[in-house]
This record gives sequence, structure tokens and C-alpha cells, in this order.
Amino acid sequence: MAAYVYASAGVHESTTDMVFSGHLMIAENGSMLAESKPFSRETEIVYADVDVERLNMQRLSEGSFQDFDSRAIIARAATLECLRDCDTLQYRFVSPTPFVPGNIETRDINCTEIFNIQCAGLAKRLEATRSKRAVIGLSGGLDSTLALLVVAETFKLLNRPAKEILALTMPGFGTTKRTKNNAVELAKLLGVELRTVDIQKACLQHFADIGHDPQKLDVTYENVQARERTQILMDIANSEGGIVIGTGTTPITCPCTR
Repeated sequence: MAAYVYASAGVHESTTDMVFSGHLMIAENGSMLAESKPFSRETEIVYADVDVERLNMQRLSEGSFQDFDSRAIIARAATLECLRDCDTLQYRFVSPTPFVPGNIETRDINCTEIFNIQCAGLAKRLEATRSKRAVIGLSGGLDSTLALLVVAETFKLLNRPAKEILALTMPGFGTTKRTKNNAVELAKLLGVELRTVDIQKACLQHFADIGHDPQKLDVTYENVQARERTQILMDIANSEGGIVIGTGTTPITCPCTR
């Protein structure tokens, strides 16, 4: 829970009795941030950004640091208050995806495990509800595509035919040909049943019922389409004796609609 900066004497300061490496190191909380190549005969400088706020938070949260008597090393220890705060990090790489492994093989293993977890959870839900079908809204976008792939794999695990999966594409005011074609192609490749229910007429009727101008593209405009799609999914699931598979950014859910 500290920053450690070390500079060894250079190789030109070596004597008959002692050899110096000129090794330079900057570490933070036990992790090396910057390091030079030892025994270089050239003058070197290493740079690194130390995350002072992170160290402070760790010291506050870890009881072991609070138990440590810093008075015993006051001559050797430097307090964090003496370090200048920096608004920007110049020399430190901050990963934009800190929870995604950089190693491709490790990432593939993790993604496969996550996929299998979703399949296992959905399989248990289908068995518990004894649902005849899985009903899913298919927009052609990323979320619903991933959800349908999970459903298709789950049905394979349960030795159930793909035709028991019902995908509904429900074009609205903002639906493009590309996304709709993607939905059609995906359903065809997976061998699932695909139905199209156009929601524009129903949404226009709802706008008229509540007195909302359909030219006003606000949150009401967006939510009317989302709610209409949800209603269609639930009603068709009821009529088919199935469950609706959620396709949002939250974990896949299966509200029972039997």
C-alpha cells in the first residue's frame, strides 16, 4: 500500500569490489509500473504515474495498514501528502475494458463460461416451468442476437427441436431494413420459427388514445414502442404456452407467462 521508487548506482560507479546495475524501478502496491534495463551504459530516465487516490483508499479500507505503527519507520517512509495531485495520467496505461482479459485465449475461455452459465440457468428455468415454447423478440441488434444464441444452445442441451423457439420481429418507426434482414437471416440459420408483427398501427392508435403527438420524439414516443413489443411478446407466449426470454442488457430473464 505504497509507492516505491528506486534508483541504483550506475554502472560507471562500479569498483573492483562492487558492481552496480543502474537499475531504475517505480512500483505501486507491489506492481511494477516502470523499469529500466539493468547494466545499461547509457543514461536512462523512467516515468510512471502513481495513483495516489487508490493508495489512500486501500490504506483506509485495509485493517492491516491501520495496525501498522508508522512511527517506527518515520525516517524512511514518505507520506502521500507530499505527492502532487495530477489531473491527467501521462505515462500510465488505463485499460478501457478493465474486466476483459487482454489475452485472447483467456478472454475466449471467460466468454464461453459466461455463455454456458446463461444456458444452464435458462435450461433449469425451462424445465421448472415445463414451457412448450420460448418466445423471444428479435430486432437484429446485438442484445437480442446474443439472447437467441443462448436460447438455441439451451434447446440443444435439452434435446429439444429449434422449431419450439418462436422469434418475433416487430418493426416500428425506427426499424431499418438492415436490422430486420439480420433478424430474418439469423432465424433462418438457427432453424427457429420467425413471425413478423408490425407495431406502427397499434402505436399510432395509442398515441391518439393518450393525446400524444407522434412527431414529438420524446421518452413517451420511445416507450410506447417498447411497451407495445412487450405486450405482444407476453400475449403470444400466453397463447403458445411458453415463456418470454428477456433480451435487454440485464442478465437474461424468463418471466413465466403460462
